[in-house]
Amino acid sequence: MPLLKRAAPFDDPDWIYELKMDGFRALAIIENGRAQLLSRNGNPFASFSALAESISDSLPNVRAVIDGRYSNEARAERKHYQKLLQRCREMLATINRR
Repeated sequence: MPLLKRAAPFDDPDWIYELKMDGFRALAIIENGRAQLLSRNGNPFASFSALAESISDSLPNVRAVIDGRYSNEARAERKHYQKLLQRCREMLATINRR
């Protein structure tokens, strides 16, 4: 079904919008001042070590599991998402070599 082209963006107070986010689901395991990011399959997101370090620095005395998503806005520059995909591919290649 073809989409209708509109002169202006759709806007209606009866509708609620949500930004589409591209990314990967991750668990942050925080314990003893260190955070580890794991995929939904339990594989480590080693390529996101800077993010894990930032989480550790922000929550130094916390023991927790945070379920979240590492993402960027879909309408942001596409190259950012391509970099995210490349980092994930590198992580999977490392796991597959084991």
